[in-house]
Amino acid sequence: MSVSEPDIELLGLDEALASAHKSTGMPVSNPVLYHPPSPPPPPHAWHSSTPYQKMISAGVGAVLTSLLVTPFDVVKTRMQSAAGLASSTHHHPRIEPRLDHQHHPPRAATAAATARFSGTWDGVVKIAQHEGLFSLWRGLSPTLVMSVPSTVIYYIGYEHIRDAINAHLPLASKEIYAPLLAGATARTLAATAISPIELIRTRMQSSPSRSLTATFSSVRAMLAASGPTSLFRGLAPTLWRDVPFSAIYWIGYESIKARLVELESKQFHINRNTRTNTTDFGTAFLAGAASGTVAAIVTTPFDVAKTIEQVAGEGDGRRRAGMRQVLKNVYRSEGIPGLFSGLSPRILKVAPACAVMISSYEVGKRFFEDSNASV
Repeated sequence: MSVSEPDIELLGLDEALASAHKSTGMPVSNPVLYHPPSPPPPPHAWHSSTPYQKMISAGVGAVLTSLLVTPFDVVKTRMQSAAGLASSTHHHPRIEPRLDHQHHPPRAATAAATARFSGTWDGVVKIAQHEGLFSLWRGLSPTLVMSVPSTVIYYIGYEHIRDAINAHLPLASKEIYAPLLAGATARTLAATAISPIELIRTRMQSSPSRSLTATFSSVRAMLAASGPTSLFRGLAPTLWRDVPFSAIYWIGYESIKARLVELESKQFHINRNTRTNTTDFGTAFLAGAASGTVAAIVTTPFDVAKTIEQVAGEGDGRRRAGMRQVLKNVYRSEGIPGLFSGLSPRILKVAPACAVMISSYEVGKRFFEDSNASV
């Protein structure tokens, strides 16, 4: 009598041999060597990143994004300022728009500022030729001062508000209402906090003659004439632009990201424990670029109105008319194309900005989560 192979597999080699010898007194010949499978590794321990670590992730992403997209922002601002000047002279022919109240720019720089750009690349080339390559990064200093705190408030605020809303919503409503409400609320807070800095940046970018010193001089004159509330000039159209943008962006981002993660799981068997920084970066990059593009197109008319209000000088009828009237004036003088002035550079700015910012933020959080798990 001998012990069958299934018995050996069930008892293990040592136990099977001992049992066979005890029950039969006979040696077991040619036993099947069986090595039971190793137990699966324990699941990857997940530790959430701290608010401080999220601040670092958001700040790094904001710096990278500002360096990348500022040239497109300069071109966009020039194109939208030109649309505003056209609508102003169309409705107020006796107003002579001036680029600066204190400085007389060189003729080449003036030509670059007032010329109509045929497109984004044409604007980049003309500004670089007439004003120098670094003029494409005009307004970078206030951009950095503005973007870092704004991004920190925006992203961390969004996550906290979203999680708080999710706790009170049924599962079917979380995908739409949580990102919509959280994105709109977080953007309102961030935009209001940095509105004065954005006004300074927009004024610097609107003209080649406006250095930081000249811009501060014009801001002091504005404060003397209109009071502290003038620092928030353009806030209304900024909110009209940014709040719908954020609502559209976050709904799109969360939805696209969820679909991509689901696709990765089905097609490539990637789950939370097997995801890498590269996987997280690619997923966030694609979702951010796609949703940012759609949001940018929808909200461009409000961006045009914001730019016109913020670059308007004292006594300029464009500002006094209000945001809706500004849009009407642009539409009457230039039609639908005027309302979408600067759309091309805006998309070239917003799409990569959203992609780089959200992917940097997600990868930064993942890095800190892995570091926290290894401690």
